[in-house]
Amino acid sequence: MSRLQAILVSIVLIATMTLATYTHVIFVAVLVLVIQAMIAAAPAPADERGRSVASPRFVPVFAAGALATILTLWPDLLGGASGTTSTYSAISNGVLVGIMPGVALGVIVTLIAQMFRRGGRTNLVLSVGYTVTLCVFAVLPVAWLAASQSFGRSIVVALGAVGVVVAMLVWAVPKDRFFVGVAAVLAAGLAGVGVAAVVPTVIDVNLVFAAVTAGCVAFFAIIGLVVGRNWCRGRLRVADGWGFPSAIALAIAGPVVYVAGQLVSLA
Repeated sequence: MSRLQAILVSIVLIATMTLATYTHVIFVAVLVLVIQAMIAAAPAPADERGRSVASPRFVPVFAAGALATILTLWPDLLGGASGTTSTYSAISNGVLVGIMPGVALGVIVTLIAQMFRRGGRTNLVLSVGYTVTLCVFAVLPVAWLAASQSFGRSIVVALGAVGVVVAMLVWAVPKDRFFVGVAAVLAAGLAGVGVAAVVPTVIDVNLVFAAVTAGCVAFFAIIGLVVGRNWCRGRLRVADGWGFPSAIALAIAGPVVYVAGQLVSLA
């Protein structure tokens, strides 16, 4: 997947995410599931000679992401039967209760899938490590879902969206990567100030906070895009994971938006 293609897919995904935030949380959850499916469709791991290794990964990775999404939407599912839970505050935050059970389920399903793997278990450590790492990536997009439910949901997601879009546009410039990256983060910060000043919100957002939020989201989105593209490099069947770099960019940027939403709630 070329850099330009990954950038365009990232922009489309984040634009759809922003629109979904202004409609209903279920639409945000559906888009999160789409991103998780894109991560689960990552290219197969490669051995030392660059050859693809047969590794069951889609089902474990998507199962991890789906469980994290469900628990982020309905965290009270972990409350247990009546009288078995002493406090509700410990599970009131969806993103915190969804991530770890999601990863745990991914590990369990990965091990079960390896037990039923055909053709022997060559490169077992590589295969398991690869799939578990993807499970960790797959649960991160739920941070966007949690941010959309926070106190400052619309403005926080808008700041994250403008950070991603501006960073992706500037990152497309074919110049020295370091200087382009710095320019992308600075441009995203300035765009964040513009969003905070123009977009109507129910709360007042400090312009410095808006700039820092958009800049940090831009930084981690670029890191995710680079990680995703390098992850696919050298794979013989890279087309299998065509949306992987874009999905990783949004997955890694998501926790920053979530933290921003929590800071707004505390303000």
